[in-house]
Amino acid sequence: MDFIAALTQVFNQKLPGWDAHRHLCPPFRDEQLELFRSPQYEASVGIILTIMHNKLSVLFIERTNDGGPHSGQIAFPGGKIDYADKTPLHAALREVNEEIGLQKHSLHFIRQLSSLYIPVSQFLVYPFVFFCQNLPELAVNKEEINQTIIVPIDAFYRKEVLTFTNFLFKNKSYAVPCFKVNETIIWGATAMIWNECLTLLKPLFQHE
Repeated sequence: MDFIAALTQVFNQKLPGWDAHRHLCPPFRDEQLELFRSPQYEASVGIILTIMHNKLSVLFIERTNDGGPHSGQIAFPGGKIDYADKTPLHAALREVNEEIGLQKHSLHFIRQLSSLYIPVSQFLVYPFVFFCQNLPELAVNKEEINQTIIVPIDAFYRKEVLTFTNFLFKNKSYAVPCFKVNETIIWGATAMIWNECLTLLKPLFQHE
């Protein structure tokens, strides 16, 4: 399969945005929005699609436990846009290189997805989709990342993968929608962004 051509075609669809985001939205998001109404910072993340064991797959990172609002969570490589970054896309490429060692020449840019505001950290996040045909050995920044996790995308279309996890917010327990693949739990902004990506990718997996 010509993966670049296939990805270019499916990502040429209209972005679903909130229609996809809302299905993985934490139930306390509105309460967080009341506390933090508007973005104070901007960030970019890279959604790295690649081929692993002959399957189209996606790369996640597990962040270190640094005590921050996203400590220890499963995420996409990315971070704050710096003053020196020419564009959000430039920031995504820089962060991917700094966090996991992937260089620009290894990546084929596919499309920018819908931006998403994360109230708890007051970041407006710009997601960018890339394809890496042959994933090289990664140089993981151990100060920021515990590990990388590569998951076949077809796993996310199984009904049992979309589930709930318990999360404590303001001393109250909530059932938060998430993806659970094996023991990996993906929730919050990462799950919301990924669900938009999955919505666009679905035509590639409908025959399976």
